[in-house]
Amino acid sequence: MENNKISIRRNKMENNKISIMLCLPMTGVDTDVLNDNIEKYKKIIIEKYNDKEIDFLVNAEPDDDYIGKTFRKPHLYFMARGISTLMPYADYMAFAPDWETSRGCRIEKYMADTYEIPTIMIGDFI
Repeated sequence: MENNKISIRRNKMENNKISIMLCLPMTGVDTDVLNDNIEKYKKIIIEKYNDKEIDFLVNAEPDDDYIGKTFRKPHLYFMARGISTLMPYADYMAFAPDWETSRGCRIEKYMADTYEIPTIMIGDFI
């Protein structure tokens, strides 16, 4: 049955609606720069897949579980939240051109490969 699920996921690009999880370095990146990068990468993907309705899954906003708390490693909170709450819904995972510089992105790439979620390398379109 698992192989059937993988085939369905891979064929989803043929349909009109797809969910794409954006994976980009966030640690130490200014919020305004991060938001600019997110919008820039969304536009690149939309231009490439202009015949698709795309639901972007982005894990950059603090939520109620984060606000007002102190974490030793806040970047781990966001990575774990992305893996647990966004990745299960992603038809594809799109990686920023500099994804290899980020430990979190490297882990997300490993997870995508392990669970056979197709990847999009945004740098290939620039």
